[in-house]
Amino acid sequence: SPLCGRNFEYMGEDPYLAGKLAVPYIQGLQSNGVAACVKHYACNNEERHRHKTDVEVSERALREIYLPAFEMAVNEGGALSIMASYNLFRGTHCCHNGYLINDILKGEWGFDGVVMSDWNAVYHPEKAVNAGNDLAMPGPIAPDALTAAYENGTLDRQALSLSAERVAALAKTYARP
Repeated sequence: SPLCGRNFEYMGEDPYLAGKLAVPYIQGLQSNGVAACVKHYACNNEERHRHKTDVEVSERALREIYLPAFEMAVNEGGALSIMASYNLFRGTHCCHNGYLINDILKGEWGFDGVVMSDWNAVYHPEKAVNAGNDLAMPGPIAPDALTAAYENGTLDRQALSLSAERVAALAKTYARP
């Protein structure tokens, strides 16, 4: 979309072509010891109000237009990380969106890599972790709030443990001596 100020980062607007271009790019990158990070998951199509834009699309449009390139990147390309976008999807920020991350990406597609936020896109750390976001970028976001959520039980301990395991596994795989 011409409204998206980051089109230069994408493989194109056609979902099939974008996926087919992304797959060998990911494979080539990762064959050199670098973890590819596919972005911006998902429905990121407006730059000016990117933190506030709420994308409302039908399930059919989601599955036929917005997700195919990501699905190919995961299932054919073997991408090791995904970056969740700034925007909201159906009223929930993508970094906190359990439907996009846990249900589709990790559940349906079997993605077991690291999901990270776009820069400063985590607004509620416990919601992000509970939704399957493993890493808040560019670093710890409100660690006191996350600790409080852990102590009061609003942070799912299993979700936190799985996030830590995924981040540690990626770091171990690509650790340089």
